Amino acid sequence: TGLHPTTQLCLETLESTVQEGMDVLDVGTGTGILAIAAAKLGAAHVAAVDSDRVASKTARENVALNTVQETVTTTCGSIEGVAGSYDLVVVNILARVIIEMVHNGLATRIRPGGKVIAAGIILDQESEVKAAMEQKGLTLVDRRQRDDWICLVASSPKDKVT
Repeated sequence: TGLHPTTQLCLETLESTVQEGMDVLDVGTGTGILAIAAAKLGAAHVAAVDSDRVASKTARENVALNTVQETVTTTCGSIEGVAGSYDLVVVNILARVIIEMVHNGLATRIRPGGKVIAAGIILDQESEVKAAMEQKGLTLVDRRQRDDWICLVASSPKDKVT
C-alpha cells in the first residue's frame, strides 16, 4: 500500500532512479506496487517476481488495475528462475534474504553500470548487507533512512564482464 517506511524509501528512490526505457526487475514484488511505479515512471519493461502464489496473483491483478500490463510481467518464482540482466533491480525484503540473494547471483542480474535498490534493512543489519554487496563487486552510491529502516542503492561496475 505504500505505508511502510521501506516501501516509501523504495518509491522515493525509484522516482529519482528510473529513466525512460529501462529494464527493471522487482524481486519479491508482493502487491506489485514497486513494479507498477517503475512502469509509470517510464521503464520499458518490468519483470515482477514473487515466490508466493497469492502475492504473484495479487500483483498481476494490481498491474491490470493500473493498466500497466503491457509493461509489467508477473511471475511466481525466485530470482534464480529469472533470465537475463536488468538496468535496475529492486529488492524490498528482509536483510537476511537480500544477503542470500547477493551471494546467490543477484549481481549477475544487474547490467554493467546498472543499479540495485535494496530495502527492508533494519539499521543494525546495514553493515552486513553492505559487506555482501561490496564482496560481489557492487559499489554503494546512495543511502536513505527513515526511522530505523535503511534503503541502499549500489551500482554495478560499468566495465563488468557478463
